[in-house]
Amino acid sequence: MKLNNKNKLLCSILSLLVLGLLASALVAYLHISSAQRQALQNEHLVKARATTEKLTHWLSENLAIVSHYADVIAEHPLGLYDNPALQDYLSQSTATGRFDYISYSLESDGYMWINDWEIPQGYNPRLRPWYISSKQAMRPTIPEPYLSVDADPHRYLAVTAPLLRDGHFIGMVLGDVPMEFVKNTVMDTRLDFNGEVFITNHQGKILIHKNEQMEGLSQQTLLGENLPASSKDAQESLSPDLQQAGNSQILETENYVYTVSSIGVAGWQLVLAQQKSILNKQLLRSTLNLLSAFVGIFLMTLTLLFISNRHVFSPLLNLLEQDANTGLANKRTFKDHISHQYIDANIPGMLLIINVNNFNLLTAALSGPAIAQLQNEIKSRILQTLPPDIQLGMFSENRFIAFLPNHGHMEQRDQLFKLQQLQETLTHYYTVKDQQITCTFRQGVSFFPQHGTHIEQLIDRAFSVMGNAKKNASSGNIAVYSPDVDQQLSEDLRIFSAIHNGLRNHEFELAFQPQYDLNQEAFKGVEVLLRWYSGELGRQVSPAEFIPISEASNLIISLGDFVIRATLQQITLWREQGIHFDTVSINISPKQLLQHNFVDKLVAATERFQVPPEQIELEITESLLFDDPDLCIELLQQLRSLGFTIAIDDFGTGYSSLQYLKLLPVDKLKVDRAFIKELETDPKDQVIISMVTDMAKALGFSTLAEGAESAPQVEILRQAGYDMVQGYYYARPMSATALIQFINRQT
Repeated sequence: MKLNNKNKLLCSILSLLVLGLLASALVAYLHISSAQRQALQNEHLVKARATTEKLTHWLSENLAIVSHYADVIAEHPLGLYDNPALQDYLSQSTATGRFDYISYSLESDGYMWINDWEIPQGYNPRLRPWYISSKQAMRPTIPEPYLSVDADPHRYLAVTAPLLRDGHFIGMVLGDVPMEFVKNTVMDTRLDFNGEVFITNHQGKILIHKNEQMEGLSQQTLLGENLPASSKDAQESLSPDLQQAGNSQILETENYVYTVSSIGVAGWQLVLAQQKSILNKQLLRSTLNLLSAFVGIFLMTLTLLFISNRHVFSPLLNLLEQDANTGLANKRTFKDHISHQYIDANIPGMLLIINVNNFNLLTAALSGPAIAQLQNEIKSRILQTLPPDIQLGMFSENRFIAFLPNHGHMEQRDQLFKLQQLQETLTHYYTVKDQQITCTFRQGVSFFPQHGTHIEQLIDRAFSVMGNAKKNASSGNIAVYSPDVDQQLSEDLRIFSAIHNGLRNHEFELAFQPQYDLNQEAFKGVEVLLRWYSGELGRQVSPAEFIPISEASNLIISLGDFVIRATLQQITLWREQGIHFDTVSINISPKQLLQHNFVDKLVAATERFQVPPEQIELEITESLLFDDPDLCIELLQQLRSLGFTIAIDDFGTGYSSLQYLKLLPVDKLKVDRAFIKELETDPKDQVIISMVTDMAKALGFSTLAEGAESAPQVEILRQAGYDMVQGYYYARPMSATALIQFINRQT
C-alpha cells in the first residue's frame, strides 16, 4: 500500500512523538540534573553568605568592644591592680548579655581580674590557649573555642585584645562569649536531603556542629574525607572544579558537593556538605515524575490527533502541500499527483517548466510581499492563457511547472502555439506596488510518453533543453526536448574533458583586440580574449562552445585565474618593451567573482607583477546579479575602491539593463555589437546608441561601442559622442607579438 503525503506526515508525526517519548527520559534526566544541581548550589551559596554575614557582623562587633576595653584599660591613669572604678566599668558590660565574663590579665606576674568567677588556686591565665594564641597574633582576635576549667566545664568563645602601653605588650583583655548564639546561627542553616552544616578551621578540625560530640574532631571522621584544597594555596589552584561567588566557593569530590564560605574575622570556614548519592536518588525520582507526565501528555496528544484529524489537521496538511505564496501545489505534491493521475493512467500530455530569468535581480530590488504579488500575477496569466484542464504547480520560487493533458490527441504544433501565446502574455509588463516590472521567461518542454515514461525523466529532459536554450541564445525562449539534446549533452561532456586536458597541457592562449579612443585618436586600450586549439578534439574550439560549458562547472575559475595571471605577465613584458595601454580589459565570470578569496587573489597578483589596479578594467555582464546580487554589488564596490575599473559588457542585450544600471558601481558601458551591425541603415539602432550615450554621460559613465566594421559606423558613433570604439574596422583579435607590430605601425 502506497501512502499519500497526508498519511506519510501523520505517520511521521506519530513516529516523532514515540521517539520523543523515548528520548524524554534521557533529556529530562540531563535537564533536571543540571537545573537541580545548579539550583541547589545557588541555594547553598545564598544560605552560606547569609550565615557568614550574620556571624561576621556579630563577631566584628564583639572584637570592636573588646578592643575598646583594651584601649581604656591600657590608658587608665590609675593602677591596674585592684582598681574598683575600672572593675565596676567592666562589670557593667556583662549586663547586656553580650559577654558572660569580661577579664584582663597582666603579663608581668599573671595577675587576673574577672567578674563573677572565683579564680581557682594556682590558675595562670598566661598558660591558657586563648592567651598564648592571642599574644602571638598581637592584635584583636578570636581563637578557637575552649573549655573552661570548672568542675562542670563549658565551651566558650574567646574574644581577645592585647593590652599595649607605649607599644609594649603588658597583658590581655578577654571577653567570654556564650556559644549558643553561634551554634544557633549555624543550626538555623537547614539543608534539604540530609545535608551537613558545620564550622571548621583551615586544618579541617570541626569547631561547631549540631552534635557536640563531633566538635574537636576532623572532617575525615565526620564525612570520611577531608575538605579538598582546604589551605589557602590549594584553594587558589582550584580552577575547573571551583566556582567562586564572592567569598563563597563550590567544591566537588567523588562523594560530596561542598559550599565553603570564609568567616575571615575569625579565620574559620562555614561548610555546607551535600552527599551526592542522596542527591542522585532525588534527581532520579524527579525524572520519573516528569517522565510519567510525558506519558500522560503523549496519550492525550494521540487522543486529540485522532479526534481532531478530520476538522483540524486535514486542512492544515493541505496547506503543507501547497506553495505559501501562490497556493499552488508544491514540487513534491505536483509530481505525485501527475504520476498517479496521468502517467500511471497512461494519459498523454505535455510537461512544461516556466523559468523567470531575472528573478534573482527582482528579489534584490523588491520586497517579499511584492514578490508574492508578482508570482500570483504570473500564475493568473498562465491559468488564463492555457487550457482549463492544466495542472499547475510551483517547482521553486522562480519556476512554475505545468502538465497539459492531451485528452483529444491535439497536435504538438497546436500545443506549442499555445505556449507561444503564453510567452507573449507573460512578457507584458507587470504593475507591482505601483511599479512597472518587466520579466523575461524561458520554457522547457517534454512530452509524455514520447520523451519519458516517468515524471522525473520528463522533468530532467525539460530542464536539459531549457539549459541548452540558455547557452544558445539563438534557440529562442521556448525549447522542446529532442534526442539531439542528448547528443549535444554528450558533445558537451567531450569538450568538458578536453578543457581539463587543455589547461594541463597549456593549450589556451591569449589574444588581444585594440580599443580606439575617438577623442585622442589613438589606441588607448586593449581587450583580452581567450583562444584554444584542442589537441584532444583536433580542432580550434570557439569560445562560444567552451565558455558556457566552463561556466556550468568550476572550470571557469581555473580559466579565469589563467587569464588574469597571463595578462599581468604580458603587461609586465610590454612595460619592459616600452609599450603601455591605459586600460587592459579582462572578462570576469560570476563564479569567478563570487569566490571567497577572489579580491585577495587579484590584488596579490597585481602586486606580484607590479601592475597598478588603475590599469586593469574588469568586464562583467548583468548575469552576475542572478546568484547573489547584494554580495556581487558589495564585491564590485570593494574592487572599485581598490582602483580597478568596472565595465558592463554587452550592454543593452540583457534582461533588465536599466534596473541593474542604478545598482552596479560601474565606470564604463560597452554597447553590444547587435546595435552596431546595422547602424548605417537602421534608424532605430541610431536612436538607441544616441540614447545610451546621453544616459551614460548623465550618469557619469564612459562609453565604448563593440563590433564597428566600417568607417560610416565609426563616424556615426563619433557624432553620437562615444568615447571609444572596438571592432574589425580597426583590428581583429591578435597575438601579443602581432599587437606590438600593429601598434608600432600606427606610430
